[in-house]
Amino acid sequence: MVRIFQCAFCGHDIEPMTGISFVRKSGQLIRFCSKKCRRSLIDFKRDPRKFKWTKKYTPKMQPSVIDESDSENEQDKT
Repeated sequence: MVRIFQCAFCGHDIEPMTGISFVRKSGQLIRFCSKKCRRSLIDFKRDPRKFKWTKKYTPKMQPSVIDESDSENEQDKT
């Protein structure tokens, strides 16, 4: 049975016999789909939630969206 792993940075599937494996001094095995992901996590210590091209991306709430929802609630109360 072939196992499909997920990239530690972007969360995309890694096909068998592809990708990069990195072993930390603690013995933890980290798998990456590309050099771009490996460098982002290990060398630059980036947060994957801040990049749109990752599956772990979480958009921040825009102030305009919050203001619109507050104004709708105020209109319902009156």
